[in-house]
Amino acid sequence: MKADCYESDVYQINQEHLNLFAEASSGTGKIHTDPEYASTTPFEKPLVHGLFLQAFIEQELSNQFEQWNQSGDLELTFLKPVKVNETFQIRLEKTVSKEEVEVSILREEERVVVGKANVMR
Repeated sequence: MKADCYESDVYQINQEHLNLFAEASSGTGKIHTDPEYASTTPFEKPLVHGLFLQAFIEQELSNQFEQWNQSGDLELTFLKPVKVNETFQIRLEKTVSKEEVEVSILREEERVVVGKANVMR
């Protein structure tokens, strides 16, 4: 990562993506896979799996830090859900430590997932 702050391209996960991830991960809870059921909840739409969002962060870390795949470590806190068809970006920000990066998922500039990655252990 050359700059102090990197923002990914914009991502959007549709229901087909959610269903494929649910099948592959056995995360078949109705809040993820059943739009009709989700419409009866306070969320009103299916939610993207947290593990699916984590995979996007890990892919960006892998793209930006060659050593990530050998020794990376990641801690995340999920603040708010990402719903089907919402757009989001991954932000990576360098810290004072050369080994640590602040990570976040932004939904319309609001941080919905935050954490830190140790890119070299």
